[in-house]
Amino acid sequence: MLRIAREKMNAPSSSESIDKASSCEREAHVCLAVYSITGIVTLGHFIYGNPKIPALFYATLFTDFLTGLAVLSFVLWSANIMTPRTQRLGT
Repeated sequence: MLRIAREKMNAPSSSESIDKASSCEREAHVCLAVYSITGIVTLGHFIYGNPKIPALFYATLFTDFLTGLAVLSFVLWSANIMTPRTQRLGT
């Protein structure tokens, strides 16, 4: 019982836990955005012309680009959805 009482005394307030969650969400959005950009820049292979590679590699380059766009779209959508929620919670 004493241990539970100590944990309750040391427990963060609701605003502290909201701030921590908001910070983690921002960090996740930044990490996912950077990851998506690494997929989008794969089309840089075509800056200096058409590389002589098999068709399978073309497919992987374009799917990597499309996946990067999809992840970036998700990040932007998710960040937009999260903003009103954190404002409602008082941060």
